[in-house]
Amino acid sequence: MTDDELLARQDALKAEAAAVLDDLDLIARISGVGRPIRTGSAALGLMVARDIDVTSLCPDLAVAAIWEAVAPLALNPHIPRLAFRNDTGRWNTDPRYPDGLYWMIEYVSDGGDKWNLDLWFLLDGTTQFDLVHMQTLPPRLDRDARVAILRIKTDLHERPPAARIPSYRVYEAVLDRGIRTPGEFRRHIESSASLSQ
Repeated sequence: MTDDELLARQDALKAEAAAVLDDLDLIARISGVGRPIRTGSAALGLMVARDIDVTSLCPDLAVAAIWEAVAPLALNPHIPRLAFRNDTGRWNTDPRYPDGLYWMIEYVSDGGDKWNLDLWFLLDGTTQFDLVHMQTLPPRLDRDARVAILRIKTDLHERPPAARIPSYRVYEAVLDRGIRTPGEFRRHIESSASLSQ
């Protein structure tokens, strides 16, 4: 795939993502419980998969209010599945992340394209990686970096799910280490794994 084709596919996915958000009226729907911020690849212009991430900063983590904002989406004919997770207090087992409430939404377009939406609700004043990335990454994403990230993410997306690596590892490799190709990225990951053993 050429550089222009990678960028065109990303732009098409980003437009589809905007249409999904519009169909669900998602940003308006969850604005009643917090301040939604689009994060992840759809917001950064680095899409290779049909994934949408939104993190909302909330004055409190009122389960009932957040439930009431999102659960009615089950009535949308494009949504076959919603899943809720309480990741607060004793249920938050990963110290790298703040307490939060999470909704996973599966959306299927009229054309049969499946989308995964990850919605996080955090206390205002806390942060996590996705919010930091929205501040630090955009100024560093020139065309060369975007193409390198898209090419590496495309290669990873074509691998079995167990072999996939979080996108932030790709961003760090390209932006902090100058890695530009899938082969360079694989060698970098293998080298990192052998150093940590």
